[in-house]
Amino acid sequence: MLRRLIWSSVPSTVFSITHLVEVTTLSRRYNERHHISGMLLFTGAHFLSILEGDGRDLDPLWLRLARDDRHYRLSRVGDNLCGNRQFPDWVTAYVADPDVDAQIESLRPVPSRVESSCTTAGAPGGMPGPSQPRSPPMWSQIIHPIMMRGDSM
Repeated sequence: MLRRLIWSSVPSTVFSITHLVEVTTLSRRYNERHHISGMLLFTGAHFLSILEGDGRDLDPLWLRLARDDRHYRLSRVGDNLCGNRQFPDWVTAYVADPDVDAQIESLRPVPSRVESSCTTAGAPGGMPGPSQPRSPPMWSQIIHPIMMRGDSM
């Protein structure tokens, strides 16, 4: 079943623009091989990404992201079953806009003393499952316009 996973992170201190080119190239190849579509938006201060694909492909990708030292405060913004892809291809975009950064930050959970950004309390194995499709969640309505502000790379 098709699933949509939204995540955000802050670039770590080891991240550089050189890494952005590397991330874009490797992500495009990996996602194509695993039938994952979506978009990665980089603002300079945040990453925001929509991933669309089968859960069997998204779960291992989430674990890879959690181990990637280029991300700090990785958090899952949303995860739900969906009937169709909003992003049929893989796109990477950049936007430098303080309003976009503020919108992304408002979607992110407030950091706790103990950073548990890659797991959800109470979920087996720390991997929360997708919610059942109902009316579109609030984050779904907010994310798409944010993503459309970026310029493709």
